[in-house]
Amino acid sequence: SHEFGGMQDGAFTKDFLMYKYLEFFGIDAVWVGVDEISLTDNAISIFPNPVNNVANIHVRIAEAGNLSIVVYNSTGQKISSLAENQSLDAGEHMFEFDASALPGGIYYCVLSSGDQKISKKIVVIK
Repeated sequence: SHEFGGMQDGAFTKDFLMYKYLEFFGIDAVWVGVDEISLTDNAISIFPNPVNNVANIHVRIAEAGNLSIVVYNSTGQKISSLAENQSLDAGEHMFEFDASALPGGIYYCVLSSGDQKISKKIVVIK
Protein backbone atom coordinates (compact mmCIF):
# COMPACT_ATOMS: atom_id res chain seq x y z
CA SER A 1 0.00 0.00 0.00
CA HIS A 2 1.22 3.51 -0.85
CA GLU A 3 0.79 6.53 1.34
CA PHE A 4 0.64 10.22 0.53
CA GLY A 5 0.66 12.67 3.40
CA GLY A 6 -0.29 9.89 5.85
CA MET A 7 -3.45 8.96 3.90
CA GLN A 8 -4.02 5.46 2.58
CA ASP A 9 -4.69 4.60 -1.09
CA GLY A 10 -8.26 5.14 -2.19
CA ALA A 11 -8.95 8.10 0.09
CA PHE A 12 -10.66 10.88 -1.85
CA THR A 13 -8.61 13.46 0.01
CA LYS A 14 -5.36 11.79 -1.02
CA ASP A 15 -6.48 11.67 -4.67
CA PHE A 16 -7.54 15.32 -4.58
CA LEU A 17 -4.26 16.45 -3.02
CA MET A 18 -2.24 14.47 -5.55
CA TYR A 19 -4.28 15.98 -8.40
CA LYS A 20 -3.64 19.50 -7.05
CA TYR A 21 0.06 18.71 -6.61
CA LEU A 22 0.37 17.50 -10.21
CA GLU A 23 -1.70 20.43 -11.48
CA PHE A 24 0.56 22.90 -9.63
CA PHE A 25 3.57 21.55 -11.51
CA GLY A 26 1.73 21.56 -14.85
CA ILE A 27 1.38 17.77 -15.10
CA ASP A 28 -1.86 16.41 -16.56
CA ALA A 29 -3.57 14.12 -14.05
CA VAL A 30 -5.40 10.90 -14.92
CA TRP A 31 -7.70 8.82 -12.69
CA VAL A 32 -8.74 5.34 -13.77
CA GLY A 33 -11.74 3.51 -12.34
CA VAL A 34 -13.30 0.11 -12.96
CA ASP A 35 -15.66 -0.29 -15.97
CA GLU A 36 -14.96 3.14 -17.41
CA ILE A 37 -13.73 4.34 -20.75
CA SER A 38 -9.95 4.26 -20.74
CA LEU A 39 -8.76 7.82 -21.24
CA THR A 40 -5.11 8.34 -22.09
CA ASP A 41 -2.95 11.47 -21.91
CA ASN A 42 -3.34 11.99 -25.66
CA ALA A 43 -7.16 11.61 -25.54
CA ILE A 44 -7.52 15.39 -25.75
CA SER A 45 -5.66 18.08 -27.67
CA ILE A 46 -6.39 21.78 -27.99
CA PHE A 47 -5.53 23.99 -30.97
CA PRO A 48 -4.64 26.80 -31.12
CA ASN A 49 -3.25 27.12 -27.63
CA PRO A 50 -2.74 29.94 -26.68
CA VAL A 51 -6.11 31.03 -28.06
CA ASN A 52 -7.60 34.46 -28.70
CA ASN A 53 -11.05 33.63 -30.11
CA VAL A 54 -12.05 29.98 -30.70
CA ALA A 55 -10.10 26.85 -29.74
CA ASN A 56 -10.75 23.45 -31.28
CA ILE A 57 -10.84 20.67 -28.70
CA HIS A 58 -10.05 17.35 -30.34
CA VAL A 59 -11.06 14.22 -28.38
CA ARG A 60 -9.95 10.67 -29.27
CA ILE A 61 -11.52 7.69 -27.51
CA ALA A 62 -10.93 4.00 -28.14
CA GLU A 63 -14.38 2.86 -27.05
CA ALA A 64 -17.91 4.25 -26.92
CA GLY A 65 -19.11 5.80 -23.69
CA ASN A 66 -20.41 8.86 -21.87
CA LEU A 67 -18.08 11.83 -21.60
CA SER A 68 -18.21 15.32 -20.17
CA ILE A 69 -16.05 18.24 -21.26
CA VAL A 70 -16.05 21.29 -18.99
CA VAL A 71 -13.85 24.40 -18.95
CA TYR A 72 -12.95 26.03 -15.61
CA ASN A 73 -11.10 29.23 -14.79
CA SER A 74 -8.07 29.28 -12.50
CA THR A 75 -10.27 29.63 -9.39
CA GLY A 76 -12.29 26.51 -10.27
CA GLN A 77 -15.38 28.35 -11.51
CA LYS A 78 -17.22 26.56 -14.33
CA ILE A 79 -16.94 28.70 -17.47
CA SER A 80 -18.37 26.45 -20.19
CA SER A 81 -19.83 22.97 -20.56
CA LEU A 82 -19.07 21.61 -24.02
CA ALA A 83 -20.55 18.16 -23.31
CA GLU A 84 -22.38 16.82 -20.26
CA ASN A 85 -22.43 13.05 -19.94
CA GLN A 86 -22.75 12.90 -23.72
CA SER A 87 -22.82 9.48 -25.36
CA LEU A 88 -20.02 9.29 -27.94
CA ASP A 89 -18.94 6.55 -30.31
CA ALA A 90 -15.33 5.38 -30.40
CA GLY A 91 -13.17 7.57 -32.61
CA GLU A 92 -12.40 11.25 -32.99
CA HIS A 93 -14.66 14.13 -32.01
CA MET A 94 -14.25 17.91 -32.31
CA PHE A 95 -15.67 20.55 -29.95
CA GLU A 96 -15.33 24.33 -30.15
CA PHE A 97 -14.53 26.48 -27.15
CA ASP A 98 -15.38 30.16 -27.69
CA ALA A 99 -12.95 32.23 -25.63
CA SER A 100 -13.62 35.53 -27.41
CA ALA A 101 -15.52 37.09 -24.48
CA LEU A 102 -13.14 35.80 -21.78
CA PRO A 103 -10.37 37.84 -20.19
CA GLY A 104 -6.82 36.66 -20.78
CA GLY A 105 -5.60 34.02 -18.34
CA ILE A 106 -5.25 30.33 -17.58
CA TYR A 107 -8.23 27.99 -17.96
CA TYR A 108 -8.55 24.21 -17.61
CA CYS A 109 -10.41 21.88 -19.95
CA VAL A 110 -11.45 18.74 -18.07
CA LEU A 111 -12.49 15.60 -19.95
CA SER A 112 -14.21 13.10 -17.66
CA SER A 113 -15.80 9.67 -17.81
CA GLY A 114 -17.14 8.40 -14.49
CA ASP A 115 -14.40 8.96 -11.90
CA GLN A 116 -11.70 9.29 -14.55
CA LYS A 117 -10.47 12.78 -15.45
CA ILE A 118 -7.89 14.37 -17.73
CA SER A 119 -7.17 18.07 -17.61
CA LYS A 120 -5.42 20.27 -20.17
CA LYS A 121 -4.39 23.86 -19.69
CA ILE A 122 -5.81 26.49 -22.07
CA VAL A 123 -4.08 29.87 -22.27
CA VAL A 124 -6.35 32.72 -23.37
CA ILE A 125 -4.56 35.80 -24.67
CA LYS A 126 -6.01 39.20 -25.53
